[in-house]
Amino acid sequence: MKFEILRNMSAPAKLFFTLLIMVSCILLFFLIGLIVAIPFWGTEVITDQGFFSDFTNPERINAIKCFQVIQHIGMFVAPAFVMAWIFSDRISEYLYFNRKINPRSILLACLVILVANPAINKLGELNASLQLPEALSGVENWMRNAEENAKEITQSFLFVDGIDALLFNIFMLGFLPGLGEELLFRGVIQKYFGQLSKNIHWPIWITAAIFSALHFQFYGFLPRLVLGALFGYLLVWSGSIWLPIIAHFFNNSSAVVFYYYYNKGITNLDPELIGTGENQGLWITGSLLLSSIFIYAIFKTEQQKDS
Repeated sequence: MKFEILRNMSAPAKLFFTLLIMVSCILLFFLIGLIVAIPFWGTEVITDQGFFSDFTNPERINAIKCFQVIQHIGMFVAPAFVMAWIFSDRISEYLYFNRKINPRSILLACLVILVANPAINKLGELNASLQLPEALSGVENWMRNAEENAKEITQSFLFVDGIDALLFNIFMLGFLPGLGEELLFRGVIQKYFGQLSKNIHWPIWITAAIFSALHFQFYGFLPRLVLGALFGYLLVWSGSIWLPIIAHFFNNSSAVVFYYYYNKGITNLDPELIGTGENQGLWITGSLLLSSIFIYAIFKTEQQKDS
């Protein structure tokens, strides 16, 4: 049997091996990115140290987007399929592709994403207000700088004009993260933590914490943690990776579309500000209540499907 030694590894060893595969794929796809980029943008992608930090030049932004797509495939999609190929003879089953999902659960999951937005935004606001002790001021400054850099990159990606650019953003920021991050975190990593604990909750929340931390946006850690946990429960309840993929895709893509219309001045409602600020108790209460109802409905729908 191929890879028999690797398949007999313990769960912690598999997690470490997954990390090695991720690093290998990142390096490989970085080289692929250079090979793809040089014919279009020249050797500047190698020689100019500020090439990937210049967000004022549309041509360079296109190059950064190209690398973003390739690196995302290398960091998330490719490692998930490599791990499934190594550890199983049935890749589809290993990554939970083989089970159908209930259309009602899809609708409910999308509704959860919509109605949870005010509560998630409020949690993000509280997260952003957290301050570290004075002794850790250097760490806090580094975290805030990293947050600002990530925000600058995201805004440069989102500020587009034209349906074709919008569709590419939906692919880059909606489809790829929804597919790749769910395959790796929920399809692979959550599985390994599940082998260490019979309790279904610990693997979900530990994986969600890793998922959130690896985004390196520390002042959005808590809302991303909650979303990651939601995606984890969707997989456990449905048994299908498709449900968290669709929910993740809908979450990201709806934000991309909202920002497209917001940046064009078609709406003055910033989706990130809904539920934030003072006197938002009614918004938050309604958001939490409806989210809980829809999440419970998903749970009951999936239970009935299995009975």
